[in-house]
Amino acid sequence: MQTRLRELGYYEAGCVDGQLMPKARTEAENLAFRHEHDLPLSPGIDNDLLATLARAEPRPVSEVRANATTQDLREQGVQTIAITDQVKGWAGKIVGSSSGLAGAGALALITEKATAVSGAKEAIGGLGIPPRAIVRLLVELRPK
Repeated sequence: MQTRLRELGYYEAGCVDGQLMPKARTEAENLAFRHEHDLPLSPGIDNDLLATLARAEPRPVSEVRANATTQDLREQGVQTIAITDQVKGWAGKIVGSSSGLAGAGALALITEKATAVSGAKEAIGGLGIPPRAIVRLLVELRPK
């Protein structure tokens, strides 16, 4: 359900973790989807919800949002862009001195993952780096 909600433009559902917890982001998006598709407002997953999810078209996106550039979002102070910029900076420090395709490929992969996320937790988790490694990296990169 989480994956399908994200495919349909319900990015507020958070990271896809298979959890449907009361009063959490995925439950809220489930209820928003149900409301927008005239389904009963119950937080659970049922056959009507699954059938409607399967048939649903992606949420319409406003022209302003569809045409926004990264710079537009950066100037608006969007937190995801700020986090992505920071992650890219870390990637440059990690991979920066590497040469050849291996370094460029790793940076491209990190950049792709960083720009695909919608929040701080996902920005770090989306890179596939264990939390302990992130802590070590932050300690090593902090100004001395």
